[in-house]
Amino acid sequence: MTQEQALLVLEDGTTLHGTAFGAAGETFGEMVFNTGMTGYQETLTDPSYCRQIVAMTAPHIGNTGVNDEDPESGQVWVSGYVVREPARLASSWRATRDLDTYLRAENVPGIAVRGTRLLTRRVREQGAMRAAISTVESSPENLLERVLASPQMTGADLARVVSTPEPYTIRPEGPARYRVVAVDLGIKASTPRHLAARGCEVLVVPAATTAAQILAQAPDGVFFSNGPGDPAAATYAVDAMRGVLDAGLPVFGICLGSQILALALGLRTYKLPATTTASPPRCRVTRTVPTRAFPRKRATQLRQTFPRRRATAPDGHTCPRKHSSRSRRPTGRPWSVTSTSTTAWSRACA
Repeated sequence: MTQEQALLVLEDGTTLHGTAFGAAGETFGEMVFNTGMTGYQETLTDPSYCRQIVAMTAPHIGNTGVNDEDPESGQVWVSGYVVREPARLASSWRATRDLDTYLRAENVPGIAVRGTRLLTRRVREQGAMRAAISTVESSPENLLERVLASPQMTGADLARVVSTPEPYTIRPEGPARYRVVAVDLGIKASTPRHLAARGCEVLVVPAATTAAQILAQAPDGVFFSNGPGDPAAATYAVDAMRGVLDAGLPVFGICLGSQILALALGLRTYKLPATTTASPPRCRVTRTVPTRAFPRKRATQLRQTFPRRRATAPDGHTCPRKHSSRSRRPTGRPWSVTSTSTTAWSRACA
């Protein structure tokens, strides 16, 4: 592995010197961190990380190498990669190459620094910031100037960038129980696979697909996926969501899709200071952010407009009409929605 020196600079002037790995060169993006101890390949290929530099808090990354089964898309989407110590050897019967070779092939610069804990605290306390990794610039001051000139995430419409250019279908092994249209705002490959495993025929469509085009497929439900960028910039997805809601079709989504739903219902979005991302047990990768809330009065209005109905999920689970006494929702407090996002956009009352 190369011992070339590299430089990491945040827009607040924080500078970390380290060792380069992956591709040589220079890259810019929004600095975020991931606390997962595994699942790094899924993180690298998750389209939600488009135009972001990801710092891993686990001390060793790359131990199990890279294989051809775990990617969540056809390419690496992170702009840059920060680790404390990259693995010197890949040890897994599934591995086809090591992490350093993989990042080189995907032209993604990385840096190994001792200060990942400091970096994580800085991002957590100061909020997500623009940053750069460079193996060609030795002056922190010069690199900082270019960081400050780089584009911000606010107003960035990235769903179109990562979305599929053409529709495609994932079918279950047996007869299809449901037909679902999945709007690809940055969908992970595992999502339609898991839906298909539960009997759904999933038609994945481009991000800019209109409500009329979705309804023409006569789906049983519509799914709006995760994705990168500013949800307020994805006005085409908001319009599609409104059209689907007006048609009375069941709608579900995660991450960016949940925020598109909020915008379609007349709420506004704002950026939270920082994002925490994590990989829970069983190697399932997710990202979590603080709970979003909006006033009870607005929540009551939404409940009156969209009353709860009992529904059965494809796996047989039934959603009750009312919360049980064991619900974790605290009484007497603002109604809240827990959702997920890479760029930590939160919903609030307009």
